[in-house]
Amino acid sequence: LCHKRSISILVVMHEDELGQLQEKQAVTSIKQRISSIKWFKTYQSIPLAGLEGLRPTSRYRLMNLDMLRDSLVYDFGCNLGQACIKAAQSGARKVAGFDVMDDTLAMARQVRDMTGLPNIDFARVDFNDPGFEDTVDRAFPEKSDYSFFFSVYRTKELRQRDRLFE
Repeated sequence: LCHKRSISILVVMHEDELGQLQEKQAVTSIKQRISSIKWFKTYQSIPLAGLEGLRPTSRYRLMNLDMLRDSLVYDFGCNLGQACIKAAQSGARKVAGFDVMDDTLAMARQVRDMTGLPNIDFARVDFNDPGFEDTVDRAFPEKSDYSFFFSVYRTKELRQRDRLFE
């Protein structure tokens, strides 16, 4: 080792395989928490965390995720953070996920911690609140380079659709 006391090893594997290496107790714990929310049960697949859901990650193959490298990405209606994780895996400098439900955000943070992606943060934002833009700006003052609006725009509870895009 040329007189070195330590070396760095890079292991490359598919995220499904890495997800299988997650601590079984942690995966079971989050699956139980997810299943306790009736509307939310098995919603997002997050292979890196060993979670299978009805919303697979296949849609990301249709996107050029390389453009997210070194950028700030916002995910409005982040849920468990599936899109946040994909953005971080694609090299985003920082990712901010926004959702209204505290229990969902707690699970998203747990999933983030399981995946070991420290550049993802989450904030609670009610998109029906008249001043939700101020809440976003206080949580993350820097303007985003890219924003995701995957399912939030068609959510029936959202009353300010057009303002969300503004």
